[in-house]
Amino acid sequence: MYLRLRQQLMEYFLLENREVIAISGTDRGKFLQGIISNDIGKINLDSYIYALMLTPQGKLLYDFFIIERDNSYLLDCPKPFVEEIVKKFNVYKLRSDISIDRLTDHKIFASFSKLNNLFLPDPRNAELGFRAIIDPSISLIGAPLDIRKYDLKRMELLIPDMVSDLESGTYFPLELHLDELNAIDYKKGCYVGQEVTARTHYRGVVRKNIYRIEVIDGEQLEPKTNIYLGEKKVGQTLGFVGSQGLGLLRTEEIETAKDLLFTAHQSYIRIIF
Repeated sequence: MYLRLRQQLMEYFLLENREVIAISGTDRGKFLQGIISNDIGKINLDSYIYALMLTPQGKLLYDFFIIERDNSYLLDCPKPFVEEIVKKFNVYKLRSDISIDRLTDHKIFASFSKLNNLFLPDPRNAELGFRAIIDPSISLIGAPLDIRKYDLKRMELLIPDMVSDLESGTYFPLELHLDELNAIDYKKGCYVGQEVTARTHYRGVVRKNIYRIEVIDGEQLEPKTNIYLGEKKVGQTLGFVGSQGLGLLRTEEIETAKDLLFTAHQSYIRIIF
């Protein structure tokens, strides 16, 4: 009876904008190590790693949560880009002994508490709780919660979503603080986009940063709406949940205007510090 009660109290979110790719074969580790921004050697059965795939110019293409299962790496990927990802992997694999498969029947869940052993810590920030890749043989009790609750928490932590907040191939990962979210290992070997990323890191020059923003008067804004301080453009919006959102703004302009109102389209916004 007690176990049943605990099952009924499960609270979780279905991440419908993510899909699973499996990479198997004897060269799977070497293959991924040359592509992703994190160290494949950190992966084990009990934890995900968070990693990025970048353009040669160092801009963010896709993000991945990766775990090892049954002699394969499972990649939790942004769903709208899965076909592109598979095509790029096939270009890079050359004669490597790997197999790339889409697991469209698997689902990805998140929860602020550890519901069972399949839920493992989110590698980006402990306050985001846990993630799980669930195959069709397993079902969770109850219905998923409103995803907006999860997204508001994510935004509070300054964590952008690859699908709802970002445009592939547009942003540098350090502008989005993705290195602080454990997405980049500066000690690993080469990967696509590594040189630009490392140079930016060691020089310490990042002119834009991600901020929380709030619409206090006006309509809800779309991503990539220009933000102005007076007549001067200082950045752009990213995604929103209601009036709460994220923006990518020029740090020098923002730090000297903390208490001022900004405009975007016909709306007034404030920066939440």
